[in-house]
Amino acid sequence: MATYYWVGGNGTWDNASSANWSASSGGAGGAGIPNSTDTVNFDSGSGTAARVTVAATAACTNATINKADIALSLSGSPTFAGLVTFTTGSLALNGFTWTAARIWSNNTNTRSISFGGGKFVATGGGSAGVVAWDFRDLTNLTLVGAYAVDFTYSGSTGSRLIYHASTAGNTEANGLNATVIGGGDSFSNAPNTRYNNLVFSGFTGTYPIGNGAAQTIYGNLTLSSGMTLTDGANTTTFASTSATPRVITCAGKTLNCNVNFNGVGGSWRFADSFTVGSARTMTLTNGTIDSNGQAVSINTFATAAGGAKTMTTGSSVWTVTGSGVAWNTSTDAANVTVNAGASTITMTSASAKTFAGGGKSFGTLAQGGAGALAISGANTFANIANTVQPATITFPASTITTVSAFSVSGTSGNQITLNSSTVGARATLTDASGTVNVSFCTIQDINATGGAIWNSLTSAGNVDAGNNLNWNFSATPQTVTEVAYALRSFTTPRRF
Repeated sequence: MATYYWVGGNGTWDNASSANWSASSGGAGGAGIPNSTDTVNFDSGSGTAARVTVAATAACTNATINKADIALSLSGSPTFAGLVTFTTGSLALNGFTWTAARIWSNNTNTRSISFGGGKFVATGGGSAGVVAWDFRDLTNLTLVGAYAVDFTYSGSTGSRLIYHASTAGNTEANGLNATVIGGGDSFSNAPNTRYNNLVFSGFTGTYPIGNGAAQTIYGNLTLSSGMTLTDGANTTTFASTSATPRVITCAGKTLNCNVNFNGVGGSWRFADSFTVGSARTMTLTNGTIDSNGQAVSINTFATAAGGAKTMTTGSSVWTVTGSGVAWNTSTDAANVTVNAGASTITMTSASAKTFAGGGKSFGTLAQGGAGALAISGANTFANIANTVQPATITFPASTITTVSAFSVSGTSGNQITLNSSTVGARATLTDASGTVNVSFCTIQDINATGGAIWNSLTSAGNVDAGNNLNWNFSATPQTVTEVAYALRSFTTPRRF
């Protein structure tokens, strides 16, 4: 294996004259043409303002590009067997592909890469800790065009590590478009790596999305059905600032990490079922989430202080498995918009949980777990329902909860308890019209209003536990005529 140095200024990498190749830095040319086992260097002895054309036949093992005024320009798609180190200078891919086992540019020197529709391919892998891509410091690096890299190691041993904008240059424009094609090894990124699009295509290995490191994704995330995601407390942040929806495709995988949507003006759409790990939190800080009719399963959800944020829940069923304040849209509520559509939010924890709505309008809220469900905020619901018995639903005292339907029922021996958050201080349920019928409910401290008939018949197993208003605890239902007559009798002045 020989070492070659570029000399003499302008030229073509594989020119048969070999005039631009020397055996020493700044030495005489004519040393021959590098082959796939050799090392090449572009350095201070390479000539002033040297322009090098790199054709598809160019070959070497390792290449180091380290001259401020050198410009490499592809005229084909070369393949190098080893490491390409880009320290300073400029590179134009011109729509072609530069393939190498590993590609590094971790420094603060002035350098530029123009893609022109081209891309890099990193083939490295097969042993522990292979750094296939190291662009952790993007200081003074100018990028032109879509920054695309394919990672194509196809084996199943070892681990690959990716560094990109993790220490400097961490802007949306610098995000890496990474496609992981095949492979069954471990693929992970260094802390705070920034991606634009991150796509796994046919990858069957392990991606430590939660216990590897925090990462930021500005574009689309596409997972592969055959891959494994390991669990951990690190956060994946979706940070797009584009109103064009970024698409998240989970392929049946669970995001075993904390997830934060935090891009001012950003937008995200779920392409399929979206599931966050059972011990993790999903947070909306800025931007718009559109669940797109897909099933969503999360441990806890919360809004955070930031700018405008919108939840478009559409026709989706959101399953919330966590306890404590498991749903919280009350933080920064003035900046929260909920487009509820026909969605359902089901709270399934067997422990006590709270739905903190922040005074917003929602679709159906379902008590779906044995743990007591407490509701806070002056919220509006298309329906309040339950799917388990016995259970408790606690409404906020001295606060109005508005519903369009109220589908709550227990069974014999399995009562549903409806009560206020403060004993002796009524909570108010209001429904503008129609008839509400509950069964096997024990009701305390609830004022039922709004024009609807609220039937809680004793013949249907209901119990008046005290301090209620406007519930019909008789043995037979009230009719609209009876209610109207009662109201007229109450309001018509009498003569004496």
